[in-house]
Amino acid sequence: MSVWMLIALACNNTKDKKADATTDTTTTQEITADDNTSSVDRSIVYVNSDSVLFNYELYKKSKKELEAKEKQFSNDLKQRASAFQNEVEQYKRSVNTMTIQTAKDTEQRLAAKEKQIAQYNQSLQKQYLDDEKKALDKITENLDDFMTRYAKKNNYKMILGYKQGVTIWYADERLDVTNQVIKALNSEYKNGEKSTEGEAEEE
Repeated sequence: MSVWMLIALACNNTKDKKADATTDTTTTQEITADDNTSSVDRSIVYVNSDSVLFNYELYKKSKKELEAKEKQFSNDLKQRASAFQNEVEQYKRSVNTMTIQTAKDTEQRLAAKEKQIAQYNQSLQKQYLDDEKKALDKITENLDDFMTRYAKKNNYKMILGYKQGVTIWYADERLDVTNQVIKALNSEYKNGEKSTEGEAEEE
């Protein structure tokens, strides 16, 4: 079950200005009273979804690896395209000295090479998208699993995920466990990496 839940709050307008003033006064009093409360029900808490994701070490690592792979693919493709362009320019300079058959054979070879480069480009794009999907699926799976265990460990009935100004208009900051989640999430990830490295050394 995904931990990213959306909450939408709608506000109703009243026509009676006097009633508005009374409501505003009452609301202000209620907020003040809540602020002075020493305890708060933390059975339902929330996290900033973007902060959790962008600060997750596995996300940072995956992002860096994908960027490096994208750069590698791009450079490889540019080299192939540049080499092909040089061959085309060479053909244009020499075509007047070629026999008809030689010119025809060269054009066919260049056409085939151009097609190969286009297919190679498509192959690289597909490989990159596949790698990106695998990385995102792994991150999502890890976050879902972690949030479920984190909620049970801390006796939370629900952990809400939000983006500022999008899904929750207001929430008591005392219910924000974003930093705690990030710390625990990365601690578990780093310990898991150390454990994997240890197992590899033993083998």
